[in-house]
Order: sequence, then structure tokens, then C-alpha cells
Amino acid sequence: MRRKKSKNRVKISFVATILVLTAVALIAYSFSFRIPSYTIPTNLPPYGGLIGKYAPFDSLQVSFANLTAIRGENSSAVPNKQVVNLVNPGVIVRTAGVESQVLVTLLDTASGINNTATVAVLANGPFSNLSQGFARSNLVPDQVGSFSLYHVNDSSNGRTKGELMALVPRDSSVVFVENAADAKATMLRVLSVREGQVPSILTVQNMTRMLYSVGGTNHLAISIQNFPGEVLPAGWGC
Repeated sequence: MRRKKSKNRVKISFVATILVLTAVALIAYSFSFRIPSYTIPTNLPPYGGLIGKYAPFDSLQVSFANLTAIRGENSSAVPNKQVVNLVNPGVIVRTAGVESQVLVTLLDTASGINNTATVAVLANGPFSNLSQGFARSNLVPDQVGSFSLYHVNDSSNGRTKGELMALVPRDSSVVFVENAADAKATMLRVLSVREGQVPSILTVQNMTRMLYSVGGTNHLAISIQNFPGEVLPAGWGC
């Protein structure tokens, strides 16, 4: 009788052990497929860079590319095309001379703005050539504050177009907007961010929350889209 009871106890213990191990395995398996959840902190870190210097808080779309870093990863990833090819002064700037670039698209019906500004940070040589070209030219700029706005003709990449162009020596950057009725207003809107007169897009809470989730602005490239009535500000980076 004792021998039978002992055998039963062994069987029961074995079955119980199997059931416990199975339950643990099932629980672990179910947890492994759960979507991880992260909490965005209340006090988000500030973000800066070229986007924060030139993109207004109400930009419709902002596209940034760190061309120096991209070329460091793959030297052939950025085609060496013309960024500007000015008729007067006769100066050409190619992407090989651009360190980083940001495109800022604005849409403000109240101010009549619907245009895109390009900001290109240049290497020392190309920026010096462009600065000296304007100094030697007979162009008379519109002076707005500390900025000289030049009306130029740009034939880069086979299409001649009128542009409004300004140099920002502090950043070794050139800012240009294709000619239209809103060209000057677009240029001044972008430069006002640089002067601290207009908040940048990086001050918008939804934007900083999005940037926190993707690791800030330190990317090879990042695009921010802010379409009113569609979705909250969203972006992607790499």
C-alpha cells in the first residue's frame, strides 16, 4: 500500500511540475508579443541645429539633410549637381560645397505666403567665392536690417529662374527663394527665425514630443510635415 501511495505522489508531482512549467512558458510567450509602451517625459530636452535656426513654428514642411554626414557614410550618395549658378555675379555652387541644407515650405494665407526657402550651409571656399562675387557685382540689394537681399537670375541645372538671395556670414549660409509676389515675405519670415523674432518649429510641443521619440535632430536626414486639419506634426529621420 505504501509503495502505491509513493508512486502516486511521484506521478502527481511530475504532472504538477509539467503544468507549472507549461504555465510559465505560456505567460512568457504571451508577454513577448506585447507592444512595448514608453512614456514621454513632461520636461522635454530642447532641440536645435539648422532646423531651429531657420524654420518658423508654423512651417508647412521642413526637410533637412546633413550632406557632410551622408557623404561620410557613402561618398556617392549625394550627386554633385548645381545648387546655384548665378548669371550675375558669375558664381556656381555645387552640392560638393554644401555641408547641410534645409528646405522650408510656408503657407500663410493671411500674409499671402505660399513658397519654399532653401538654406544651404556652405564650406569656406564656396561661401567666400559667393560673398566676393556679390561684392564685385553691380547689384544693388534691398537692405532689411542687417541682411542684404539680392535679386538674381539662377540657371542651375538648365532652368533659368529669378530668385531673391541673402547671405548669412555668421552661419556661412546662403538663403534663396524663387521669385514670386511672396518671395520677400518668405525670405524675411525665415530670416526672422534666425534673428529670434519668430519662434522656430522646434518650440512647438507636438514637434518636440515627436523628436524625442525619434532621438532628436541628430540624423543624416529628417523631414517634418505639419498639415493643418490632417494630422498632428509628424516626421521621419534616418
